[in-house]
Amino acid sequence: MRRRRHSAGVFWDLAKLAMVLSLAALPVFAFAVFSAGDYEAMKLDSSRTNAFYKAIDDLCPDRVVLDLGTGATALLAIRAAQAGAKRVYAVEVSESSAQRAAESIEAAGFSSKVSLLLGDSKELNLPEPVDVIVHEILGEIASREGVVPSLSDARQRHLRSVEGAWSIPAKATTWIAPAAMPSSEYFAAYRAQSGALLLAPGRGERFLRLPQLPVESCQLAEAQAFEELTWYEDIEPPLQQRRLLRFAIGAAGTLAGFVFYITVDCGGDSAIVSSACAQSHWANPFCRVAEPVAVSSGDEVLVNTEVDLSGAAARYAVVAWLSRPGHAKELLLPRTEFT
Repeated sequence: MRRRRHSAGVFWDLAKLAMVLSLAALPVFAFAVFSAGDYEAMKLDSSRTNAFYKAIDDLCPDRVVLDLGTGATALLAIRAAQAGAKRVYAVEVSESSAQRAAESIEAAGFSSKVSLLLGDSKELNLPEPVDVIVHEILGEIASREGVVPSLSDARQRHLRSVEGAWSIPAKATTWIAPAAMPSSEYFAAYRAQSGALLLAPGRGERFLRLPQLPVESCQLAEAQAFEELTWYEDIEPPLQQRRLLRFAIGAAGTLAGFVFYITVDCGGDSAIVSSACAQSHWANPFCRVAEPVAVSSGDEVLVNTEVDLSGAAARYAVVAWLSRPGHAKELLLPRTEFT
């Protein structure tokens, strides 16, 4: 069956993208390096910051705390000290960020309570066991910044006990949904605000990185879990996660690709944080299909997903088909691997 062509509006979006943006290859895993602007955006992401603060206030008083990837602001380490932690060990792999973190800790008046350690947490030793591990080393695909191996090592070597809650956050989920290309208004608004759109990570022209995207505005079906990461008591994320996802298209539209977003559960009464909104500092990866295709209510999109967390770098793969009533299954997205 011949595919119906996508609308002129989608052509407009892609043409604009080609004019104003450059594409970058998706790099292999390395520790993320953030600018001062990045750290400010994280701090100003109030839903994220407040959820972490609430969990820290509940879990950290009178306990020894490890903060993995404390960053230039040492925001979460300082909050743990303010919440009444006995001692806080703040680890940062970037020398420049660690220097700024030391200044932040001193300015907050907690140099005697917060010990700053420079290096990869997997290569450092602590002078004592810890009771709580705080970490915000979550990527736009949650596992992409290396949280799984870092937290597994910290749990095995540094955690005093796995009884009860010990990790903030307690869970992070990456979601995937078939989606239309965001509207021209989205691209125009973001350019007006920031002067440019970033297209990365990506391999060739397959991946877009869409900041401040209200995901619901382009979803064509309800999102489903792409990967699930849980840290509670002795539960750790499975290193191999494979799924066959079936998406029921609810209304007519033009399927241009698959959008990803994450949700973060800090545990307890903390609100669940989502990157599927315009206020989030996390951008949303968008994996384009080879050719956008019109879909209708009753169509089904089948997606095979693979997540491999067994190595130093997380690896992912996606394959997708379109199934229409009375027609043969069509390949939408050939096997696409990314890190």
